[in-house]
Order: sequence, then C-alpha cells, then structure tokens
Amino acid sequence: MLMRYIFAFLSWAFAVAPLYAQQAQQQQKINVYQIRDNFIAVAVVFDRCGANNPDLKFKFSTNLRAISIWVAKQAREEHPDQPDAVLAKALEDRLKAVEALTTKALNIAGCDSDYAKKMLKLYEFHANWNMYARPNP
Repeated sequence: MLMRYIFAFLSWAFAVAPLYAQQAQQQQKINVYQIRDNFIAVAVVFDRCGANNPDLKFKFSTNLRAISIWVAKQAREEHPDQPDAVLAKALEDRLKAVEALTTKALNIAGCDSDYAKKMLKLYEFHANWNMYARPNP
C-alpha cells in the first residue's frame, strides 16, 4: 500500500514539475520586459529632473542597450514567426507607453516629489548595476 502512494506521488511530481518549470520560465520572461520598463521610466525622470552627469548617463545608456538587446532576443524567442518589423514596433509601442505613463506621473508629482527622488535613485542604481557580475553563492 505504501508503495502505491509513493508511486502515485512520484507520478504526480514528474507530471507537475515541467509545468512549474515552464511557469518559472514565463515569469523570468516577464521580468525582462519589466526591467526594461524600469530603465525607461527612470530615464524619463532623469532627463527632466536629474543632474547633468555625462559619466552616469554613459553607464546608464550602456546598461539600457544591453537590456534592450536582451528584450529583443526574448521577443524573438517568444514569437519566432513574427517579422522583425512587427516585433520592433511592439517594443517601441511599449516604450512609448511607459514614457507616457511616467511623464504623466511626473507632471502630477513634480521633480521635488518623493516619487522623483526615488526614481532618480533608481536611475543611479540602474547606471551602476553590474549585470554581468556573478552573485555570491
């Protein structure tokens, strides 16, 4: 009887495990887009409210380019049958939507708000983020 329960549990586990793995992979894909959205949002705030810091801007733009390439690759993997122009348009539309929402929020809050201050700190974090560093085990 115990063997029957063990067999049933293992059968269930092997059937469900791929579903959880697929769900985790989809969650990771969503995060790639969200990361890019965050980069875009903080760039909008920095462009309007941030200090003129060429070094910080350069580091930020380098990281944004890397994230944008990652996003384009992800979009291509998710939609291999779509023409490049369609994928590029979809990503551009998403960029414009994030810019519009951020601009609207900034217009309401203003550059002296906690919102803007938080976004400027996030800009600096994104600029200084070493996305190639290996995490400590």
